[in-house]
Amino acid sequence: MCRFATIEVSSSCLPIPVPKDDPYFDPYVDGEQRCIAFVRSANGQHQLGHRSQFNQLTAYIDGSVLYGSTACEADAIRLGYGGRLRTLSSSISGLLPQATDQRACQSAPEFPCFLSGEERVSQHPAITVLHTCK
Repeated sequence: MCRFATIEVSSSCLPIPVPKDDPYFDPYVDGEQRCIAFVRSANGQHQLGHRSQFNQLTAYIDGSVLYGSTACEADAIRLGYGGRLRTLSSSISGLLPQATDQRACQSAPEFPCFLSGEERVSQHPAITVLHTCK
């Protein structure tokens, strides 16, 4: 029996027991079977039924914030050779290209939004830095 099975946990938790022959995880901690902690997706919009993610973005750390989650997004962001991303031609080297579709970003015309794999790139400096730092 998994250690989490003997204590009260949130209904959002769904611990995964580690098999005895697992090559990567020690199946026992302090003499009790070990579990991998796993928290399920929240119920979206307070609706009954199956749980689902709040958006269509991947939960994996896979670079989609840089390259996009679809082939169409990747094509718009990449140069098409050498694995390079598009950049804006300016006096500041490596700046993100400007987005032509301004729906995701409300800004003054003199401060256009950036184009990235993540539509919030102009709102979150940490995402912008992922692109512009060399």
